[in-house]
Amino acid sequence: MKGRIVWTLALGAALVFGVAAAGSAMAASKAKKPKAPETVGPFLTYCDDHYKDCRGEIAIAQTVLSLSHQDSQPLCLVPRGVTDRSADDQILGWLEQHDELAASSTTDGVAAAIKGIWNCAAEIPNGKTGNGAPENTGAFLAYCADKAHFTKCEDIVTIASLRAYAASVGIDNGSKGHCSIPDKVKSNDATVQTLAWLQQHSETQSQDIENTVVTAIDALWPCH
Repeated sequence: MKGRIVWTLALGAALVFGVAAAGSAMAASKAKKPKAPETVGPFLTYCDDHYKDCRGEIAIAQTVLSLSHQDSQPLCLVPRGVTDRSADDQILGWLEQHDELAASSTTDGVAAAIKGIWNCAAEIPNGKTGNGAPENTGAFLAYCADKAHFTKCEDIVTIASLRAYAASVGIDNGSKGHCSIPDKVKSNDATVQTLAWLQQHSETQSQDIENTVVTAIDALWPCH
């Protein structure tokens, strides 16, 4: 009996030690990933070793710019036709050349870079969407037929729905009057239904995919 008690205590101690060690390892892992700096100078240094996280921060900055936009001022975001990676690289390159913004907030720096590079242009035509998928609906449908491209196609459908939602709450005036995908419909299913609808409507084949996706959403889920 005594031996069993000793064994049980030893096992308990090992478990406690193991949990503590795992907790320490997790804490150490979290500690290795620093928070993105909020000012341009340190942010650029941070991006040298945290490129993926850095790109995420640039996307967040653009979301903040959209949400804080005043109708009396032009909304300057990365133009359609510029791929996400290209845009991020150009923004970082521009900021590196403008030391006077080193103490500015990252959001203000991103805003200055976008305005400085593209001068509030809405589109830079190159035949592709922001994530590199074809801009033409017919070409887009052929592109999406390859399962390897499904995630990018799903992104386009999701973005169109988000813009419609933003319009419904007064954030994005460019999409007013359009519908969004119901919450109960999963993005995967919504994408499949949207692509099927476009396949059945040949009149959309020569049009811009970001417009025809909105048309499809309006038809499939008429402002539920």
